[in-house]
Amino acid sequence: MPAAAVVTEVIMEEEKRRRIRHPVLLAVIVTAVVTAALTAVLVAVAVNARLGGELSFAREHPKLRELSDVIDSRFVGEKDAEAVEEACAAAMVEGLGDPWSYYISAEDLKQYDITMANNYVGIGVTVRKPEEDDPLEVISVQEGGGAEEAGILPGDLITAADGVSFEGMVLEEATALVKGEEGTDVVLDILRGEEKLTLTITRKALPLEAVSGEMLDGIGYIRLDNFYTGTGDDFIRTAESLLEQGASALVMDVRFNGGGYVSELTQMLDYLLPEGTIFHMEFTDGTVHETSSDAGCVDCPMAVLVNDCSYSAAEYFAEAIREFDCGIVGGQATTGKGYSQTMIRLSDGSGVNLSTARYFTPNGSSLAGTGIQPDIPVETDEDEYFAVYYGVLPREEDHQLQAVLEALRNAE
Repeated sequence: MPAAAVVTEVIMEEEKRRRIRHPVLLAVIVTAVVTAALTAVLVAVAVNARLGGELSFAREHPKLRELSDVIDSRFVGEKDAEAVEEACAAAMVEGLGDPWSYYISAEDLKQYDITMANNYVGIGVTVRKPEEDDPLEVISVQEGGGAEEAGILPGDLITAADGVSFEGMVLEEATALVKGEEGTDVVLDILRGEEKLTLTITRKALPLEAVSGEMLDGIGYIRLDNFYTGTGDDFIRTAESLLEQGASALVMDVRFNGGGYVSELTQMLDYLLPEGTIFHMEFTDGTVHETSSDAGCVDCPMAVLVNDCSYSAAEYFAEAIREFDCGIVGGQATTGKGYSQTMIRLSDGSGVNLSTARYFTPNGSSLAGTGIQPDIPVETDEDEYFAVYYGVLPREEDHQLQAVLEALRNAE
């Protein structure tokens, strides 16, 4: 099952249309929605004061202490310290102004860990919900999942879960009713043409298929959905298989790839690239760490496909291959990310994914705020854009893919 399938179970359609710039959050539902970061921080100061603590910024900023006292003494509503604490934690990180740092609750951190291991718990479908009054439309069904076992088919329309209609809900609200813990059941109402069905589906732990490959007229095509645990090994196995089949060139597709672990990234680059520095990182304390590739490499023409949702390791992957003069880049310009994050786990089981280092390309450039410009720029309309996202666009209709395939053939 493509990694994007899990994303479709949690991200709202309207957010996808805005082509949101923080894909790592797509795999995690952030429950604390903060509309005013400063207000949340101030309220948290009040809660902290009631609990007998004192935040350092309250000591340093009398205005915050004053407002804390006002809220504590005058607020007439019920105070939910836990809810405010969660909102405050999210707001404090959001207040850094770094789009790549974020707070994650204890409950969502569990799902985050599952996702980063290239697994997920669900019924095994990819769905979409274009409008609030639409049902969930099944795009694909994963082999071995509960949905397949119950007989759900692509094209089925899911109208309700456990008797609750999806009418008037955005995608995130509807899929939240479908998701649940491993081993539990959900009863779905299904429309299949004129036929109405009621099916009981068991939620299961399922693997994500983050790497896939195929031969396209003598050129090896590799789809890489993330750089999570295990993708390095899977990528190398897939590339080796295609080369053994006689691939004269390789196309690596990292469109909609939100990045992942540096270790997986450098493993792939080491396999592909000749000797040299492939990753340069500078930490908060000034420590510098460099990763180098050995002389072994893949000796064939290469191309990387990117778009505006190729982030972090994905855009770095493309730029490193280009800077080593080992391949070309096609598609759309990327957004630009230059910070590396560390998931720091807090004592209550929650965490903060905090930017703790800057990284630079092999040539010493930062991609932060600039991204990369493709050698072969190809724009798409919205229909094609989301067809690529959902994995339903026929290869021959994928204009970005066809453009780099033609360039590689002409270079032979």
